[in-house]
Amino acid sequence: MDRVYVEGVDIASLIKAFNQFEKFRVNLDTEQAKAGTILAFGCVFELCWKTMQRILYHKGLTEYGLKPIFRAAALGGMIHDPKCWFEFLEKRMLVLQVYPEVFTDDVIKIFPEFSKEVASFLQNIMKD
Repeated sequence: MDRVYVEGVDIASLIKAFNQFEKFRVNLDTEQAKAGTILAFGCVFELCWKTMQRILYHKGLTEYGLKPIFRAAALGGMIHDPKCWFEFLEKRMLVLQVYPEVFTDDVIKIFPEFSKEVASFLQNIMKD
């Protein structure tokens, strides 16, 4: 994939990971598929917040900590509502637990909203 830059930040990896997540999330009929999709969710989530942080940095804002990054991203028009990203963070933390399979269905429930929010985030940052 060619490099795609927004505010001096290469987002090609994020786009590629999100496309992979989208392919995975339509097929959740086995435990293996669920596990792979949850792994893809984690990867996309990490790339999203790191991209937000880098874009904020290029705009002269230095934010540390995920919640402040999400708040600043909302103020900057990158995302609509930081509260849903707080929920994604909570679900991301669940899958990092020692026994993540206990939380599989709880995490999978947010995939449609997560997909919509990531797509919106990408659209918002690429329109500038």
